[in-house]
Amino acid sequence: MINPLRFLPKFLKGQTVSTEEGLEERKDSLSLDLEDKELITIIDTRLKEGLKYKQPIDAINEYNEKFYLGEQVDASKLFDHQSKCVMNKCYSSIETIVPILATKKREPIVMPAQQTDESRELAEYSQNFLSWKWGEQQMQLKLADLIRFFNINRLSVIKYRYVGDEYNDFVVEVKRPEAIVVDNKANPEDIGFIGEYLKDTVQGLIDKYATKDEKVDKKKKDSILGALGVNDKQLDSEVVYVEFWTPDFVVWKVKDTILDKKKNPNWLHDTKGTKSFNHFPKPKMPYILFSWLTLGKGIYGETTSLEQAIPVQKNINKRKRQISDNADQANGTWIFNENFIDRKEASKFTGAPGQHLIYKGEGRPEEAVGRLFPKDLGQQVYADFQDDKGEIDNIFGSHSTTRGERTGQKTATESVLLKESDFGRLDLMSQYIDIKVEELYNAFIQMSLVYYDSKNFKGLNILGPENSQKYIEFSRDNVEEGIEIVVRSEPLLAQAQMIEKYMSLYQAGAVDPLTMYERLNLPNPKELVRRIVMFQADPRMYLATFAVDENTEGMEDLPENTAKRDIAALERGEDVPPAPEITKEHIKEHEKELKSAKFKKLKKDIQVKMINHVRAEVEVLRQQLAQANGEMGMGAPQPPTTAPQPMPPGAPPNMPLQ
Repeated sequence: MINPLRFLPKFLKGQTVSTEEGLEERKDSLSLDLEDKELITIIDTRLKEGLKYKQPIDAINEYNEKFYLGEQVDASKLFDHQSKCVMNKCYSSIETIVPILATKKREPIVMPAQQTDESRELAEYSQNFLSWKWGEQQMQLKLADLIRFFNINRLSVIKYRYVGDEYNDFVVEVKRPEAIVVDNKANPEDIGFIGEYLKDTVQGLIDKYATKDEKVDKKKKDSILGALGVNDKQLDSEVVYVEFWTPDFVVWKVKDTILDKKKNPNWLHDTKGTKSFNHFPKPKMPYILFSWLTLGKGIYGETTSLEQAIPVQKNINKRKRQISDNADQANGTWIFNENFIDRKEASKFTGAPGQHLIYKGEGRPEEAVGRLFPKDLGQQVYADFQDDKGEIDNIFGSHSTTRGERTGQKTATESVLLKESDFGRLDLMSQYIDIKVEELYNAFIQMSLVYYDSKNFKGLNILGPENSQKYIEFSRDNVEEGIEIVVRSEPLLAQAQMIEKYMSLYQAGAVDPLTMYERLNLPNPKELVRRIVMFQADPRMYLATFAVDENTEGMEDLPENTAKRDIAALERGEDVPPAPEITKEHIKEHEKELKSAKFKKLKKDIQVKMINHVRAEVEVLRQQLAQANGEMGMGAPQPPTTAPQPMPPGAPPNMPLQ
């Protein structure tokens, strides 16, 4: 089951609360039942309220991004000879922590709804699907973008959406923050709306919203052209329009025209009296928001790591320019005595090696030409420069030891402490990312329930242990109601040290395996104990139970595995004749399927087809047993000549297994 605590308000103390009783703000209710004109008015009002918070945040985000890219010095305020040097510590710090956090393995673990073999098998199907979808959407690269974004921007967003036509699947997108308008509530679970500004052409809008079955709705087309003030010769013009979400519905609009509106398409609305169900407890908008440094006053963060580093980065650049300019002036400034060398001759002097000076006079050469040397910068300048560089590392948690740099400035103990400090801070950020990844995995399951019906199933090529390949067909029928998804992350340094500690205690006999697994927060600790006890007691039984499947060489023709292949074909609606030779193990595998929760969710005609198949095979097995007991002739057993009559779903045949 989904943990209900997950849906409690994130902030219980930090919200700004008024002490004056009564109505705080008057708002018109949003509903799809409203007339289009009224609905547009309320949507525009909501967007205007959101823009009040968004516009200053956009300006901050834009400044932060320019700073990240190195646009940190205003060259117009400097002379040509002055250094424009930028030592972009902000960039190097962010790009140090991005790969550390993005490349961590975040494996989805699907907890079965029941402690049965059927439930565990369904959970494994869902788990394989989640791993496949993560790779198919290249989520590691998208996660790297997100980590970079929420260290720079006050709000970062990913969106999942279904794409029809040829792709016929859902995708995950990283959204630019300026494209999103959010209802700025302190509690993320209480957000009333999210608006997104999209771009397309006029022709694109007509294709999406005024065309059905290749026929254009002239009335809808004219309303789009009228709202935009264009004609049929300007269909390539670019358009900005709005996609407006609430948990219950979505509206697409441009200006004063509704392009389309519908109930939340990522939710199964009519599940009563059917075998359908939703994974989420209530409808959700298809966005996941990342806001790292908040004080609980709203969805937008109050600051970012980059913003905290900007004043220090400016001082680093200033000190770096001072050091550079001082180095440029190390050779000093030439001084010419006009009594010996006139200005015209002096202006020709460049200081190049071998260049000669000719002067007229009887005095010493030093009286004709001299050089003024600059004053050395004090040590406090260099000390301040080093302090500022270290402070940037402190802000981001990216010291030289974490970056993998070799320095002779620290002892081994100091390097270890710095690295532990960095990873301790990064581990907290990593846990935040894990929570968001878990939210995304749950969204994957919800989307599969909505869009992966028995006709729109997904064929998944899964890479298993020792590079074994496995093909499975995944649809909503493979998802069991009540599963819970957790994320098992690869440990950072602090976690790795804790794992090493408990492993040492276990090896010394100081703790039992169950305690060790529980302290390490491993999923299914009791199941792990069961496996290790079986392995120690009977390795052959352990291998037969856990380490052999249909992909193991020589095992594909085992009766249990042929039964599984028959079941998969029957679920696709194929006609599968009974095999000429049937074993009790083959029938037992079918019996297990007929009693499973997965079978109960199949369509009635598929259930009948599967039951009839099993009936026919049971009859073949009966004939084989009768022949073995001498009750029939020596001829080969024959399958029944007439097809069995359909029987009610849920009433599997009696198996002659005793």
